Amino acid sequence: MQKLLLLVGLCVLVAHLEATCSRKLVCTFQSVPDSDVNGINDVDVASDMKRQPCTHIIFKRVRPNKQMKIPSSGGPIQDHQDFKTAFPGATAKTLLEVDLIGISSAIFTLPKRADFITSVFNVVVAEGFDGVNILWMQSGAFDSEAKQGFTDLMKELKAKLDLLTASVSGVPSVIDDSYEVPQLARIVDCFNVMTADLDRKSPVGTFPNAIDGMDHWVQEGAPTGKLNMGIATYGVDTKPKATARIWPKSQVCAAPLLPATVVIDSDATIDDKATHIVTQNFGGAYVTSLELDDFDGVACAAGPFPVIQRVKDVVCP
Repeated sequence: MQKLLLLVGLCVLVAHLEATCSRKLVCTFQSVPDSDVNGINDVDVASDMKRQPCTHIIFKRVRPNKQMKIPSSGGPIQDHQDFKTAFPGATAKTLLEVDLIGISSAIFTLPKRADFITSVFNVVVAEGFDGVNILWMQSGAFDSEAKQGFTDLMKELKAKLDLLTASVSGVPSVIDDSYEVPQLARIVDCFNVMTADLDRKSPVGTFPNAIDGMDHWVQEGAPTGKLNMGIATYGVDTKPKATARIWPKSQVCAAPLLPATVVIDSDATIDDKATHIVTQNFGGAYVTSLELDDFDGVACAAGPFPVIQRVKDVVCP
């Protein structure tokens, strides 16, 4: 009996420590990988996601149609349904990602903006998402009205939602062109900064571009606690016009001889990035992506989700 009580007490203590972790481990997910991913099968949510360690899961991604309305079924919405069915007691916050990159700037005008927000809100409520993640940056010619329009859209969307985050650029010039940082910082719950791929050509083990990007957000007025730094679970083939550009962690581990042009963060670099998050008092890590890690733990023989777990051990031990 004493042993049983001790075991129960330890379980409660562990649960308490995880629940009170002050940092976030935000992970993206899509069950069907993009077409440029090397040699990976679709993910089975029920069997492959049972040991995911993330505090927040962003289900990728939907895009508005010409009427600025998002779809109400399929893709990430179906993935979310499967996840909720398989794990009804999961504590991870779930967010629907809406990709606005390249969308007509008409979405920022008043009539279309209202249609878009209503459409998003209806899907979130109907499907039981905890919140929304908006992916956006300026693409093409600079548009000052779009920069302000994005702020207005986010302000009105936040008024309808409990949880609103934004996946944003980590390139200083794009940050300057795209975001009214002080205003957005008062609106969103956090920024997921896309720094994961900024240092593929930097000296091995270094990530100066990621550091510069995060520093720029702080300089522009974003609180460090609202910034999640991007970390990748995959490698990238830097060879021009590579057919399979993205190499999942499982494929990297399984490859008898990795092509010299494939660049992936070592365990030491992952540790250094996670440590940088802690020492700089950032809000947490933004990890892309669950399905590109070694989710079943077989290929790398290091347990399920070895990259994400490694980040968690440092960021949220």
